[in-house]
Amino acid sequence: IGAVIAGIERRIVDVGKAAEDFDPNLARNLSDREREVMDLTLKGKITHAEMSEKLNRSERTSHRVSFSIYNKLGAKNKIQAVVFYLAARKKGILAPQENTQENRL
Repeated sequence: IGAVIAGIERRIVDVGKAAEDFDPNLARNLSDREREVMDLTLKGKITHAEMSEKLNRSERTSHRVSFSIYNKLGAKNKIQAVVFYLAARKKGILAPQENTQENRL
């Protein structure tokens, strides 16, 4: 258990360090679809299968959109992407989207 906890602590530190260096303006490069995916992720729709169902897209498309988000934000994984996205919203660079697929259902 000690090794697991140490691994988790390292990941948290890595995310924190990356967040310090993150340029929130990178979030401006996200497409409307990518922002919609991030907003759904923040609401707990975190699996690609759930995301695909909500967006009426294939699971493969959901994966591609996720990797595009990571690349645009400079994130290594979903955790970093969420932290970076929230940082951009906190700085007022991105406002929550109102006209998402989920709201239209």
